[in-house]
Amino acid sequence: MFKPTDKPKRYLAAAAFAAVLISVPCLGALNTSADQARMEWPAPEHFEISSVYGSRYDHSDFHMGIDISDAEIANSDVVAAADGKVVDVTSEKSEQGYGVSIIIAHENGLFTRYAHLASESVSKGDTVAKGQTIGTVGDTGAADFPQLHFEVIRDGKTVDPMQYFEK
Repeated sequence: MFKPTDKPKRYLAAAAFAAVLISVPCLGALNTSADQARMEWPAPEHFEISSVYGSRYDHSDFHMGIDISDAEIANSDVVAAADGKVVDVTSEKSEQGYGVSIIIAHENGLFTRYAHLASESVSKGDTVAKGQTIGTVGDTGAADFPQLHFEVIRDGKTVDPMQYFEK
């Protein structure tokens, strides 16, 4: 999954996520048709993407999700993109990594991560419904300004989240 040439912070993030995956009981095999189910936009009323999935503009880093941000996003609601179970909540407000974050496991074999939150309103083990408020947007972790970092993880690897939203 990760090569020795990967940056250490990416390796540590991957190791932490792998630990979460190992602790989650099987939620069913990946189903291609269910896998393409449409998700709810995780930041209602805020649609500006400040950083896309993939290589950064200067190719210095690979961005494993999308960042949603605009002038009024601070402290706005973050909602679950699909029904699922909360498998990890990190309340660390350090200036490194994801900061306050939530990972949700979904029945179709996908996981979603919501990061740089100001606060979380769910706990590990909670069942959440698509569109349910799970926290608020912040600038914790490595964020330089208020934003929601959103990831979709399939088979232990991040994929472009935009494929799960209506065009």
